[in-house]
Amino acid sequence: DLMLAALRTDSTRVITYRKPTTSFFDEFEAETGFGSVGAHPMTHFGAKTSNAYQQLTWRDEKICSLFATLIRKMQSIKEGDGSTLLDNTLVVMGSGLRTGHKRRNLPILLGGGGSGVTHGHHYAYQENETKLGNLWLSMLKFAGCPVDSFADSDGPLTEMFG
Repeated sequence: DLMLAALRTDSTRVITYRKPTTSFFDEFEAETGFGSVGAHPMTHFGAKTSNAYQQLTWRDEKICSLFATLIRKMQSIKEGDGSTLLDNTLVVMGSGLRTGHKRRNLPILLGGGGSGVTHGHHYAYQENETKLGNLWLSMLKFAGCPVDSFADSDGPLTEMFG
């Protein structure tokens, strides 16, 4: 709600939020009856039947639910021109890690941006060929920033921001 108020009042144009994994531990134990394995060990889960994998999956579902709530609230906030806060905002959910210590083939979800963003598609890029920096570059260009590169980017993602 604080993030929404800040965006709505134009107090900021950039927000980063990370819910600490440790904040889920007590809730996980209360809801499932399983003891917590901890933030780092759950990404090294081993078998999909392990407690660590169950905790990882449970946490990820909770994070996705929080993100969906944010998107719904942004969609319900009308702007002066009839558009919504979501139409006028780019929202990304993702991580710098997948499992273990892997930093490639990351699942990233992009929302918002109104009609200037191609919605409703799943893009599966070639592993190790398309850099996450390309998404950040594309978002900056979409927002009107005069940049030619960002981090290790090698070009914008024209299929999303056409």
